[in-house]
Amino acid sequence: MKMQTVSSEEDNMSFQNTELKPQKDMSIVNASDWVFFVGVAIWSLNEFIKFSEISNYVSEFWPLAFRAVGVGLVVISFFLRDFLHIDAIRFIITSLILAFFMLNNGLLAGDANWIDIGILSLGSIGIHYGKVFSSLASYRIIINGVLIGLALLSKIPNEVEVSQSRLRFYLGYNWASFAAHTLLFITFLLLWSVRGKIKWWLFGALLFVNFWAYNQTQTKAPFLIAIFCLVTWFIAAKLRIQKIKWKTLYFLTILIVPVLTILILYLSYNVSSYPRINALLSNRLSLGRTYLDQYGLTLFGHPVYESTDFIWIGRTYQTLDSSLMRYVVKYGIISSFLFISSWVYISRRIAKIHDFYLDLLLLCLAMEAFGDPWFLFASYNIFIILLGSLALRNDQFNAVIKGI
Repeated sequence: MKMQTVSSEEDNMSFQNTELKPQKDMSIVNASDWVFFVGVAIWSLNEFIKFSEISNYVSEFWPLAFRAVGVGLVVISFFLRDFLHIDAIRFIITSLILAFFMLNNGLLAGDANWIDIGILSLGSIGIHYGKVFSSLASYRIIINGVLIGLALLSKIPNEVEVSQSRLRFYLGYNWASFAAHTLLFITFLLLWSVRGKIKWWLFGALLFVNFWAYNQTQTKAPFLIAIFCLVTWFIAAKLRIQKIKWKTLYFLTILIVPVLTILILYLSYNVSSYPRINALLSNRLSLGRTYLDQYGLTLFGHPVYESTDFIWIGRTYQTLDSSLMRYVVKYGIISSFLFISSWVYISRRIAKIHDFYLDLLLLCLAMEAFGDPWFLFASYNIFIILLGSLALRNDQFNAVIKGI
């Protein structure tokens, strides 16, 4: 891995021409992307097992082993990428930001997931996102399809609960909504990979499985986001829309995360004035106000009490479902400012490419983050490793983003 200090961010040297030796370095590019993909695939088995009924059949050693091996391979893939010339100043700043997230969010707030996010993000610097995300989409379809199949065949438990006169099947996971959210993020991975080339059969298949998952799990939010995403994606593809230079879309793509963060904080604090919205969001605003009253807004991260178990004596159901609300309350103001600023910067870079499908992806990710926690879990939202792209110059960033 080579580093250099560049005087201008808008360096005219293209990513492909950074002293590459065509035959040798292209094999290094492919090797590093492949090792990174294998590392993430193995690493993701950690939470895949924990969030499913498979956890009842394997030793606790295996999730930890998968996590360690996966992270190790990601680190190795970084050093295989010696074709890449990184701006030293950018790399140092990116490393410091990620180190802060690992310390503040991972250690102070007690969320070890951020230790992994920091390592995965650094290890992802220079990967070709389209290739990796396409491979991860196929991989996740296979492992989650096998899990659901085992549950439907009664090889593993397919738990069921009755909630407000609704039957909700777990489909092999250990919570009813996990299957629907998993499917939503698989849809996002395919959106990034396929862009404007979606076929009728893929659209029909994704539409069918999303309707089926909703029928089985009765989980509304990911279903509605998935349908919006699929219909918009398909119409745009059939109209051969590739680039849209609408200022409204440009600014919406960039600002949607900070705007929705402010909105969820405002609505939660003033929940008594918005009872219908609170009911529509399944009391998420009331729970948000509970956390604001208990913990307030602090500068740095700290642990918060959470329980999703209704039967513990002396403990009540209390959780922060909104990723945006969770980030501010649990990780503090300084981390929130750094994360939102980084995400806005990354979104601005993507928006400047004017690729409609990537803009759509960012909008749908933000909508998912508004009401549910999975935006902050790399095992679901692998797109969070885009934080590592802060280390890339604009020409390098555009090259790895545009590639399909």
